[in-house]
Amino acid sequence: MTMITVPGTATADLSAYTPVVLERDLQVQSVADYVPADPGLDPTPTPRLTVLATVSCVQCTATKRKLENDGVVPFEYRMLTDDEREHCKSLGHMQAPIVIDHATGALWTGNNPIELMRVTAEEKAKLAA
Repeated sequence: MTMITVPGTATADLSAYTPVVLERDLQVQSVADYVPADPGLDPTPTPRLTVLATVSCVQCTATKRKLENDGVVPFEYRMLTDDEREHCKSLGHMQAPIVIDHATGALWTGNNPIELMRVTAEEKAKLAA
C-alpha cells in the first residue's frame, strides 16, 4: 500500500491510483498529479456545467448563486479570458454568463432559470436512481 501525507491534508492511500508522467520533468509533483485507475474512485466529480463569467456581471452572480443554493449540480465557475471572450463574440454569444452543459453539449448565455431547473432535475434523478 502506498501512503502519502501532504502537509495540511489527510493521509491518502494512493495504491488505487496510476501516476501521470509529466513531460516537463517526468516526476509526480503532488496528489493532484494522480489520476484514478477507476473512474468510480474519483473523489472529485467532473463538473456538469462550466459557467464562464465576466467581472461585475449580475446574471453571472445569479447563475452561480442558484447553482450553489441547489447544491446538486457539480459546476466550475471562472472568468472569461480575453481570447475566450473574442471567440464567443465571433460565434454570436454576446451575453454573459456563457454556460456549457458537458453532459448534453448544450450551451446557453445569460441567466436561464429554466435550463438550470432542467439540469438540476436531471442531476436529482441520477442521484435518486
